[in-house]
Amino acid sequence: MLTALYTYYSHDVSSFVFGFVSIFVVINGLCSFQIFGMPAFDDMESTYTTRMKKPCPWWLRSIFVSSLGFLCFFIGVAIPFLSSLAGLIGGVSLPVTLAYPCFMWLKIKKPEKHSVMWCLNWFMV
Repeated sequence: MLTALYTYYSHDVSSFVFGFVSIFVVINGLCSFQIFGMPAFDDMESTYTTRMKKPCPWWLRSIFVSSLGFLCFFIGVAIPFLSSLAGLIGGVSLPVTLAYPCFMWLKIKKPEKHSVMWCLNWFMV
């Protein structure tokens, strides 16, 4: 997104606006990492709690978050062609994200086969 902004609007927009947009992109990246990384953080914490049979201390939670952040950053830097795969990754993950709740509902509620709700959920997948 930033590349397109710089490429197509570099002559129309001031450097202050470019800096402002860049800061917002960094803030968005940092905030969304915390939100979308939460299942991984919770999994690490629950694994620790299950194995050690005691609550996870705050400093260990901080180490988990920092180490996962470093790992994701390392993968992003070490694999230079990762940005060109973003469309493929998004194209694969979007249908899974939209279909997964339908499968979960069918598994949890177990509606009668070929009923209206059963057909509706299979149609929505």
